Amino acid sequence: MSSNEHPNSTDERIAPQSPRSAGEPPAAKPACRLWAAGAACAAVLALGLGLFAIASALAPSPEDAPTAPLEAGQGEQEGGAQDSAGEAADEGTEASQQSSGADAASTGNETPGSGDTSSGSAQSPSSPAAGVGSPSKPEEQPSHSKPATVTVTISIDASRAGSGYEHASLGSRSLSLPAGSTAYDALVACGASIGGNSTYVSSINGLAEKQCGALSGWMYSVDGVFPQVSCGKFQLEDGAQLVWAYSLDMGDDLS
Repeated sequence: MSSNEHPNSTDERIAPQSPRSAGEPPAAKPACRLWAAGAACAAVLALGLGLFAIASALAPSPEDAPTAPLEAGQGEQEGGAQDSAGEAADEGTEASQQSSGADAASTGNETPGSGDTSSGSAQSPSSPAAGVGSPSKPEEQPSHSKPATVTVTISIDASRAGSGYEHASLGSRSLSLPAGSTAYDALVACGASIGGNSTYVSSINGLAEKQCGALSGWMYSVDGVFPQVSCGKFQLEDGAQLVWAYSLDMGDDLS
């Protein structure tokens, strides 16, 4: 050991001592710094709150803000919409009044004691009452349609030809013919043998014209009348009496 070293002194290489100020404790400086930082933050916060309060006081309220002018045509559109809404309300009121008046009129027209109208006894408002203002239908005329068939009576008379020609005659018989049949059709239907055609009949059952004289021949009558048309054009009615007769004098000898 060196003679200069003191046995109680501390080796500076092992625990060096930092210089201290006279009268200042070791933890005083950190505490002062924390207190100073906190005071600065409080001051900044107070300043911010003060500025916010001043800005809020100076800002205009929504009620005091000036109303922006309406764009061109906006006021007219709003006025038109209000007018349309008013007209719709008036129309709804009128419709309600009319409906109420119609219900009242319907109620007043009901006959007391008529019973439930759903039973069908009440007449519909749209249909007129029977016999009141309704046009009467014209009476239907009975149809006079022609029957499908006609019944006629036919006879062939050759008595004026004399003896030897009795076979040409044919007694009266009834025929049922289609409607529209002619005097010629009835002659054919009775089964007689015929010479000629529907325009002119020249012979019946073998007895011919001019066989008993120059003016002799066959003629027909319907209900006692000699028609002035050929037998193929005269249509017979139901119940007609048809007679074919042999004449010796152009029909003057036929009664």
